Amino acid sequence: MCGIAGFVNLDRAPADARIVARMTDVQRHRGPDDQGLGVFSLAGGVFHELGPQYSTPDGGLEGALGFNRLKILDTSEHGHQPMATADGSVVIAFN
Repeated sequence: MCGIAGFVNLDRAPADARIVARMTDVQRHRGPDDQGLGVFSLAGGVFHELGPQYSTPDGGLEGALGFNRLKILDTSEHGHQPMATADGSVVIAFN
């Protein structure tokens, strides 16, 4: 079963990507095949997928989302998550 973790700072404080990275690392056994992390803005239109260094870009990105993937049906790379629309207005992670 895949693992999903995330948070939103309702006070609009910038998200610390290291927090969601720790959350997804704890549940790594739930999805050993792939891992994705990203930060986003509640205002929409901004989503940044983070690399292994987990450096959060500057700006008002108050949410973070992480995903551990267990490949069962779709073994391609098209199932990498979190997913975002091209304009970054919608960000999801699902199981």
